[in-house]
Amino acid sequence: MTRLAMMYFFLFVLFHFSVAHEEHPLAVFRRDVSAVPNIVPSIKMVAYPTLLTTSPAWVTLNITGVVNPTVLDTVGIFSPGIINIYQTSPVRLLYGSRFGGKYLQTGSVSISLLINNLRENVTFGLFLNNTRTWIAANKKVLSAQSNVISFQNPNIPSQIHISSTGRAGEMRVMWTTGTLPNDSQALRLGLASKTYSISVTPTSVNHTASDMCASPAIDWGWRDTGSLWMAEVKGLIPGKRYFYSVGSALTTYSNESYFTAPSDASTVDVTRFALVGDMGVTGIDGTSDRRGPGPGQTIPLDVTRSMSHLIDRDLLDMVLIIGDVSYAQGFGATWEAYKEQMRPVAQRVPFLTITGNHEADWFNIPGVVNSTDSTGECNGAYEKRYGTFMPKQTREESVQWWSIDQGPVHVIAMSTEHHYAPGSPQGQWMAADLQNVNRTKTPWIIVAGHRPMYNHLCIDYDLVQYIEPLLIQHKVDAMYVGHLHSYQRGCQMVAYQCTNNGPTHVLVGSANGGFHAYNNIAGMVKGGSTLPGFVSITANRTHFVHEFMSTNNTVQDRFVLKLGYNSNLVYNASLSPPPGKSSCTDGDTPLPNDPAATPDDASTPSASSTVLDSEKSNTSEFSPSLSTVSASNVINEKGLASGGTCLLLSLMASFISVLVA
Repeated sequence: MTRLAMMYFFLFVLFHFSVAHEEHPLAVFRRDVSAVPNIVPSIKMVAYPTLLTTSPAWVTLNITGVVNPTVLDTVGIFSPGIINIYQTSPVRLLYGSRFGGKYLQTGSVSISLLINNLRENVTFGLFLNNTRTWIAANKKVLSAQSNVISFQNPNIPSQIHISSTGRAGEMRVMWTTGTLPNDSQALRLGLASKTYSISVTPTSVNHTASDMCASPAIDWGWRDTGSLWMAEVKGLIPGKRYFYSVGSALTTYSNESYFTAPSDASTVDVTRFALVGDMGVTGIDGTSDRRGPGPGQTIPLDVTRSMSHLIDRDLLDMVLIIGDVSYAQGFGATWEAYKEQMRPVAQRVPFLTITGNHEADWFNIPGVVNSTDSTGECNGAYEKRYGTFMPKQTREESVQWWSIDQGPVHVIAMSTEHHYAPGSPQGQWMAADLQNVNRTKTPWIIVAGHRPMYNHLCIDYDLVQYIEPLLIQHKVDAMYVGHLHSYQRGCQMVAYQCTNNGPTHVLVGSANGGFHAYNNIAGMVKGGSTLPGFVSITANRTHFVHEFMSTNNTVQDRFVLKLGYNSNLVYNASLSPPPGKSSCTDGDTPLPNDPAATPDDASTPSASSTVLDSEKSNTSEFSPSLSTVSASNVINEKGLASGGTCLLLSLMASFISVLVA
């Protein structure tokens, strides 16, 4: 191979790697499947039971008679149960590497799969990795198809979640059913279990492929959503627990759940809520339908379970997902799987969300970041499934920002994917919202948005220019963000400088996988972890306690703020971050470490430094920790290299430079 040919080869690999890390597994699968099936009569696929009475339900799939099995062989789950890969995407995939048993030795295996009710029948297809012909070499070929299985009641209510309106004594309840003529859905609720004294008629939410803008979201990734319902109940007794069920005589009613009616923030002395970003969905059966954790990893599900366990103990009042919610990226079945995954959490406490780049971004949409990250969804799927139910001032899809008083904390949810400069609709709203905060009613303010202003890799100079002045002027206590996949707590920062009274910047993109390593640039990273988990905030009217909870139920990082710590904070328009730092353009692609960082800068803070220096003497006054914190389980990980992607790109670039030298 000539040097020029080798250079072209490495450029191809470089390009493929840089693009493929963003690609949804179902999109990769479609690209890798041959258009022509080759059904092998000797291969048998049998799925049972054929009639499923619960959802989700375990199904056993027996495969026999495969000759030359490989780890690249793949089972596709299809619902509706008609396999036409170029018209309808599979719902999920199970790769041969996860089949287990002695499949590679015998060509036979028995697989257990957990199937959600998607209101249609289900069929399984076996796609073998074909190496027999040159034309279809390394293409997956449909080689066997199972019998059809179905649900006894495909119309039963599912995907139940609740959302606060921001007003005391009110709650929104959302759910999905099959579409039936003359159906009369209802939300039934009452103060005693199985005793429903209130009935609310819901409104239907119309969601069609035309809500989105490009493939695959509008064609082979689209699936019929069934009927989406929203019931808004008013006049509840604040602070009381209500038991509820949704459905109708035609669809049957859901199993009972419960929630606590919201109280006016001025009457709530203590609140506890969770925040995390960059989540997605994963299957406990080893299947994959999205990018992120590899097959067999269950990080999003583990985070969900950890939150659910806190709700079991009445230790969470709300959950907030800070963008990149489901990573559906154009595949409707992934949205449905995500909503079912979150149901144990979302049907019991208000489940609030913010849009991210993988929900919103597309080309040439006024006021929206210009990229292909939403893979054709253009915020349409997110808005109809979550966004429209947020406590927004208007139901307009273009408005993706809102605020709420959560006990003594005023929570501002901004969209970093929409224009936020002064004079823009979001910029005007945010300035007015901050101006109107009653610090007697809500002494704490946090801002949450998807993209980070500051992190160890880069600075978002737009956020610094337009949003940081608002944070300083209104003495915002913390900004919570995602986008980068790890947990990282910065110092109390103003203009890229550590202070003792500025807002704390927290990156909590820790519910997915592919975690970014980080360096402690100039001492600015005060706490961090590459473990999966979420932030838990516990606040009363004098103290604000932040804890990063890993999915192994230990506190990995913690800090405490005492009211009045930032009373002397004054905005200085002459302060600005130093020029020449790396600018955040695509947080999904790790950037080089700050060249100004020295080995001393990258040293690891001690465990005691996880509590801000200015607050060390005050933490004993109020420490409502969700678990015992000690020096042994408060972890600040030492900075590592900036990620495998950067390393690979650097090596390729170096190699190419040698080739052309």
